[in-house]
This record gives sequence, structure tokens and C-alpha cells, in this order.
Amino acid sequence: KLAMVIVIARHGDRAPVDLLPNEDDVSWSGCGRYRMDLIADGSEDAFAGFNYTSPPSDNPYAHGMWTGECTAGQLTSRGAQQLAVLGARLKARWIDRLSLTTAIPGALNLSLRSTDIPRARESAEYLIGALLPRGISGADAITLTRRPFAVEDMVGNARLCPRFAQRKQELLSSPKWIAREKARQHFRRTLADLLGTRYLADWGKSPSIDRFFDTLRARSCHKKRLPCAPELWTLEDCNATLGRWGWNMRTHMHTCCVSKDIAREVFSEGDWEYGTLYSDLEFSRLSV
Repeated sequence: KLAMVIVIARHGDRAPVDLLPNEDDVSWSGCGRYRMDLIADGSEDAFAGFNYTSPPSDNPYAHGMWTGECTAGQLTSRGAQQLAVLGARLKARWIDRLSLTTAIPGALNLSLRSTDIPRARESAEYLIGALLPRGISGADAITLTRRPFAVEDMVGNARLCPRFAQRKQELLSSPKWIAREKARQHFRRTLADLLGTRYLADWGKSPSIDRFFDTLRARSCHKKRLPCAPELWTLEDCNATLGRWGWNMRTHMHTCCVSKDIAREVFSEGDWEYGTLYSDLEFSRLSV
């Protein structure tokens, strides 16, 4: 007899959280297109939803944001489908297989909890929409519980637990981390020069490669073009850079672009960072 099922899932694939100085070489579209929380026609409170819009091309700041309706960190259609597939598989395993179609849980028997981050909330919606496509017993609304982020304890929260930030800083300043950072210093400076992030406070002063990891991984997962240097770079600049760095970088529109080899190096460094942080027993316990 099935008594209870607990499902812990992370959000699906998303657009990058960290924006490069020049993002207008790529488009991110399809976010929010398959949302299931539609309001019935005729409701006086009906709201059709919203889309983010990119600035017009003649806007002097247009280069700082990609085209398309997705905003930074938003769940993409690919990410939505991932959670819908998970919900459908859970339905096949726990409802269809055990013939529970006549015993769909009611509001008192179903608990949903999400962090108050849009991509996490939408992921929960897609999962539950595929798991219970006909709703729940009594046609009650399915409630998604969340907390203000100031008191959120499902993620590492330095406001609630100062030791979380303290332990992370200890790991980032450990001899092991410092040695790794020294060994990849030339690599990081190369990326910073190429992508124009050296003088950005959040990028240049960070002892982590996570921001590069974030933007390159998101583009790679969605099969988008890897970023290039600003247009001010000439082919001569690119050739000079190739000679100085000794990397087999591809060229695009007469400028230097990140190659797949460089992206793989960033992913390797990012995997090392995550492994180092979360293999620490205290830090991993403080993170959830």
C-alpha cells in the first residue's frame, strides 16, 4: 500500500542569471509560453500574463540585453518541458501503475513547497500540471506554498545563518582554493579580456569562475552561439590574442569568440568548485 511519496526536484533549464556586457548577439525566447495556470475566460480578475521585452535596437543600452522575451534566470521552454516530463513519469509510476486514478489526493493530502524564485515556482507548476492534469479531488485549487526569501530555509541563507557565509568564505580562502585560483589566473584574465568583464565588480573581484560557468553552460545547454569579443576587436587583435593565449579559438564576424574547448575548460573548473564546496560536510548541511 502506497502511503506517501516525497518528490524533491530542482528547477529546469533557464536563461543565464549573469549577463555579459554584450548580450545582443543571442536571442532567448519561449519563456512562459506553456504556463498552465491560465485563468478561466470571463473572470473579472483575468490577467493574460506578461512578457519581458528587449529594448529597441536604437537604444544606447540595447547591447546589454539579448533579444526575445526571456529575462535573466527565467525558466525556458526546454526547462518547462523537463519538469512536465518528470511529472508525467511520476504519474505513470505512482498513479497509473497503481490504478490510483479514482483516488486523486485532495487539498489536505497534497503539499507543494517552492522557493519564491520565478523559475522555481514555474517548475513546480509544470511538474504538478503533468502529474495531476485533471486537478485534485473536490476541484480545489492547488496551493503552492512559498516564503519570503528573507526567511527562506530551503537554500543557504546568510541572513538566517551567518555561519553559512562564514564557512563559504573559509573555503574560498583555503590554501587549496588559493592554489587553484593561482593556477588558473591566466585563464580567467583571458576570459575577462575576451568578454569585457575584467572591470565589472561582480566578475573581476570574485574568486570563483561561477559567473562564466553560468552564462556558457546556459548557452551550451540550449545550443546557442558561444559569446564573442566586442565588435571593436579587429582580426589583427584576434590573431595577436591567439598567439598570446595559444588557444584554438574560433572567429566569427572578424572577432574572437569562445571556443567549445574553452567552454569545456570553464565547465571543468566550475565542476571542481561545486565539488569542493559541497563535499565539505558542514557547508553542504548549511546549504539546505
